[in-house]
Amino acid sequence: MRFYTTATPELAAAYAPDHILWAAGGRPIAPKAIPGLDCPKVYLATEALCDCCDVGEHVVVIGGGLVGVETALQMDMWGKHVTCIDMAKTIPSEPGFKMNDMLMRDYMARSNVDFRPATKLVRIDGDAFTCSVTVEHAHEQQQIACDTVLLALGFAVFGRSFGVRTAYTSLVLSCATWGLEYIVPMDAPMTSQPLLELIFAVGLPAVGSAILFNMQASSGGTDIVAMILKRHTSVNIGNCLLCVDFLITVAACVAFGMETGLFSMLGLVLKSVIVDMVLENIKVHKCFQIITEKPSEIVHFIVTVLGRGATELHGEGAYTHEDKTVILTVVNRYQAIKLRKYTREVDPHSFVLITNSTEIIGKGFRGVM
Repeated sequence: MRFYTTATPELAAAYAPDHILWAAGGRPIAPKAIPGLDCPKVYLATEALCDCCDVGEHVVVIGGGLVGVETALQMDMWGKHVTCIDMAKTIPSEPGFKMNDMLMRDYMARSNVDFRPATKLVRIDGDAFTCSVTVEHAHEQQQIACDTVLLALGFAVFGRSFGVRTAYTSLVLSCATWGLEYIVPMDAPMTSQPLLELIFAVGLPAVGSAILFNMQASSGGTDIVAMILKRHTSVNIGNCLLCVDFLITVAACVAFGMETGLFSMLGLVLKSVIVDMVLENIKVHKCFQIITEKPSEIVHFIVTVLGRGATELHGEGAYTHEDKTVILTVVNRYQAIKLRKYTREVDPHSFVLITNSTEIIGKGFRGVM
């Protein structure tokens, strides 16, 4: 494994491989129509949040969605002079998460961030030391001097397919929420038990978020930041969600009181735990180690019926010193039931070890998320 190494034809030829597999991952992409995005002082928002770049004192955040807003708030907490611009007329809402929207807007109003809605980025000018951003608002252009420009993008980092899936999910979620508000209008909580409502209000969306994460999609907003953080670190997605949304829960204590804030913190922890738990269960496979005297029948069943591969290992019994064959294979849950039943029918005296595995890298499996 070679990190920080540029792939070149000469490097590939030195290894003399039979095949070359291109697995470079997502490439950060910015709109080509905007000049100046290659300025040395332009970074992705995630690079600044992960402290992977030098952020100056005057920062301009491009993008006023929840990703951009949270980036701007974090820069403000670090004592930076922050300007956040977006083409939308207000802070875009995160579908289905009204509490997040309320907290973001309230915390934004309390901060020193200069938020400029309905503002279009025209170009970026600068060098390795300073830069400036030219924006357009109400058909008038203005230049903003700054030290750093942060691009708060999620679509570009994960590619077009991620953006399409996320946009589709956000649209369906918005329509479903609007439809339920119309069909089953509510002017008060369903019960008088806030803890019970918290469990269901957080648990059910957490299961949905886990399913979306497994499909390489999201419902938008801070989920995108969590996925970006997951991609660039070894932290699991649940802890990434915990880190990203922690600022919102702290703001809840300030905006709505300590009781609501504590409920928000509890809900955040519950969401991160459920997301990790559901993802682990979705990805789990069964690893079989079968010690048998009839390997040919079992291997034939695994290959032809289950459509899986297997490895035969030759061993010797420690007590009897008889020759044994150990079959190693990995199958899903449904196939595991079939394999266990067939093994018992063919060789009742076989010794079978079954273990759960969630991270499998190799042909026929998706590998680590």
